[in-house]
Amino acid sequence: AVSRNKKERAKQTHSFVRNRLLSESVLRSRSVLSLPLGADLDQRRTELSNRRSARMRRPHAVPPVPVTELPHSATEHLDTMTSLERLAAFHTCDADIFSGWCGFCGVLSDECVEECEKITNIIVDIIRCAAEKWRRGEDTNGYRVVLSGCGTSGRIALYVATRMNRILASKALPPVFSYLLAGGDEALVESRELPEDSACGGRDELLALVPRAERALLVGITCGLSAPYVAGQCEYTLAHSDAWHTVVLGFNTVELARDAPIDGWASTCRTVFKAVATSPHANVLNPIIGPEPVTGSTRMKGGSATKILLESMSLAAIARVTGEESPSVRVRDILEEFRAAFEAVHSDRERLARVMSEAGDALRV
Repeated sequence: AVSRNKKERAKQTHSFVRNRLLSESVLRSRSVLSLPLGADLDQRRTELSNRRSARMRRPHAVPPVPVTELPHSATEHLDTMTSLERLAAFHTCDADIFSGWCGFCGVLSDECVEECEKITNIIVDIIRCAAEKWRRGEDTNGYRVVLSGCGTSGRIALYVATRMNRILASKALPPVFSYLLAGGDEALVESRELPEDSACGGRDELLALVPRAERALLVGITCGLSAPYVAGQCEYTLAHSDAWHTVVLGFNTVELARDAPIDGWASTCRTVFKAVATSPHANVLNPIIGPEPVTGSTRMKGGSATKILLESMSLAAIARVTGEESPSVRVRDILEEFRAAFEAVHSDRERLARVMSEAGDALRV
């Protein structure tokens, strides 16, 4: 029975991906035909983008299993590829971060950038409020940007929070960024899965970090929308929206968030994240960037996308507060810089392939 279920899920996944790719091909042809012959390339791209966004919201656009757990077609035979072929496959796979997967929106889509701008403006407000309190010698602990996650998500939260606070300090601004990692700092070097499933534990750690929030932002990072530790925190901040704004950052559709019951908790990840999606005091930032190069390993593509989004929003916010370069620096500009860096790395693929091969040979010694 287990074997039959696995085969059925595999058939559903294969059928879904095939139909999405076929629909994408038809969509492109229809987009071209629907425009006048004199339409320029920008018009055609705009038309395609609009139709993609409309399709994203249709119920049938949801895959049968979470996107983050699907295999990626580009890396299906990763174990038999040469180093050069692996790098080409990684490029194809990681390009989904920016362009989106199978017609879904990536981080550079208008929809994602619009959500990023909203969140950036909240960070700007928090920094400015904290700076005013700080100049008057008052406590600023109630003004916080809390980045929280489990495993790699929590480690990236630590990295980004630490880096942003260093930048703020160099600008004579108070450190408003904090991080939470399921299992504490010990989980930086050792996996601790039990705390990840504790919604109440996540909530209690958030309360211990910010006991009296005045103007605070929680960014709960869960690549698969599956971490009760993060969901418990979001449930609390939603209930205290007078002081907290809630953001869920992940890479699955909300409909496919984890729905399994957790002992001692009346809610599920799915019910909480659906509440986030409908709240005027919250945002779900979930570009669909596609399956991982190695199936289910969200520390790879998911980790990269998490870092790109967090840093783009945070750096844009700091630039606006300090007025450097431009008081209205755009998140899209920083995201484009990340894409340019990604393409630059892969521009010298042959040399990278040699280094990869040498590293593999060294492991055999």
